[in-house]
Amino acid sequence: METAFGPTPSAPAILARLRSGRAEAVYEKTRRVALAGFPGWQVDGRVVGSSGHVFVPFTPGSGGERAPDAFMGGSGERFRLIVLDVRGKSVVLFLESVKLRPQAFHAFTTMADRVVGESLEFPG
Repeated sequence: METAFGPTPSAPAILARLRSGRAEAVYEKTRRVALAGFPGWQVDGRVVGSSGHVFVPFTPGSGGERAPDAFMGGSGERFRLIVLDVRGKSVVLFLESVKLRPQAFHAFTTMADRVVGESLEFPG
């Protein structure tokens, strides 16, 4: 889970930035979601780049790996990105398969959706 220290672009803008990266990841259809009472957007995908893919949600034009908010997804990994709008601030949740087979990752994300939805809180 990650956000920026200062102001953030909107959740749709963050998701668009993440999806517009190089062709090292493929994305499924974006879906509207709500977690902990906050609206958001979710997209599942898979890293197809042979050396992985760098996700950079907040640092514009960073070129990837040197950005403080860079997150590396390994080649072949499946992932789920959730971008929430928490009172005007974007918060990114990144779930990754690491070594799980596709069916096991699906089971994991189903369970994670419930656990995160029940335990996530944003005081204030």
